[in-house]
Amino acid sequence: MRKFFTEREILDLTVSVIIVSLIFHYSKIVEFKQAILVTVFSFLLHEVMHKFAAKKFSCTSVYKIYPIGIAIGVVLMFFGIVFVMPGVVEIYPYKYGRWGFKVVSLTIDEMGYIAIAGIVSNMGVALISKLLSLYWPFFNILYEINAIITFFNMLPIPKSDGSRIIEANSGFWVILFIVSLFMIADVFLI
Repeated sequence: MRKFFTEREILDLTVSVIIVSLIFHYSKIVEFKQAILVTVFSFLLHEVMHKFAAKKFSCTSVYKIYPIGIAIGVVLMFFGIVFVMPGVVEIYPYKYGRWGFKVVSLTIDEMGYIAIAGIVSNMGVALISKLLSLYWPFFNILYEINAIITFFNMLPIPKSDGSRIIEANSGFWVILFIVSLFMIADVFLI
């Protein structure tokens, strides 16, 4: 695990997973133990996909906690509103090597590609889980949490995946956002 994540990232991911799991639990979406398991899986998948995509362009991505997003999520949790934006991924256009670091330049499209990798992983898990939940109800939890993570990552807030995707390809962002809207509506309204 240390191959992919720094010690600071592991700490930030741990804090984020615990807080997001509390938000899911307090909002009556899922029991706390299940929330921890599913959130760990969903977060790690999302972040590992960012890392793989960044590595393709010889870059580094680092997960960092977003204190404002955590504060908003915790406050809204007490009003029964789910808001999940505990962190952001910083993409550094260099990769550390033996003699320092190598600088590469990233285009807006490449930054968007790295952002899309995390979104599509959660969206894919959500959609597959939705199909599996027709036969095995446990998968509904996996669907709901991944749908929520997908939706909040698609919001066009600066430094979020959604804002990077809009810059790279606004048409593709609209398609992904509409799918995430249907998924979040299915979780909370249907």
